[in-house]
Amino acid sequence: MLRHRHYYAVIRHGQSTANVQKVISSDPAISTVTHELTVVGREQAATAVEQVKALLETLAKTAGKPVKKLIFYSSDFTRARETAEIVCEGIVKEKIDGLEGVEMILETRLRERNFGELNGKSTDLYEEVWKHDVNSNSHNTFGCESPDSVAQRAYSLVEQCENTLGTNPSPFLILLVAHGDVLQILQTVFGGIESGKHRGVQHLDNAEVRLLNKGV
Repeated sequence: MLRHRHYYAVIRHGQSTANVQKVISSDPAISTVTHELTVVGREQAATAVEQVKALLETLAKTAGKPVKKLIFYSSDFTRARETAEIVCEGIVKEKIDGLEGVEMILETRLRERNFGELNGKSTDLYEEVWKHDVNSNSHNTFGCESPDSVAQRAYSLVEQCENTLGTNPSPFLILLVAHGDVLQILQTVFGGIESGKHRGVQHLDNAEVRLLNKGV
């Protein structure tokens, strides 16, 4: 199991228009300007505020001191960005004891896995890609981004945080707001599992918050 200086948690975006339409949305030219949250998705994101607040309280209780800084790193795809904005603004309004700073940063390394020629097609086709994932961490069937490629780019952000924020005396909580496949695959890195086996990791629901590690 990897050890980290900071706490890392993930939030999958709330329900989007792409979810409702059941279309694969992984083309940056499209997904950064459309496929926004639905009304339900915005409500889901609002509930994530309480989840994050509860997580901060749990971490503070366990460590015996509050988390002083919270950083949201979000995919720049519309649905993730809107989710992060809602949760970030909600946490700021809560004025949590001991929390001295809240920041939000857009990060392209958290974009949805690129599904190549399947982009814009039915989400039923995800299963076809996942069948190949189980047998190969590096395949590019349908022009899709490989599980290993997704794992490497997403985890490089975690490594950056460890290297640049590691001198702070107290652990930060880093919240990664992104998409289904990216976050499933990122969890395999934290769990020491092959990236292609990501479907064996417990599924993340829309706007679900999940802690990935317990810090040092």
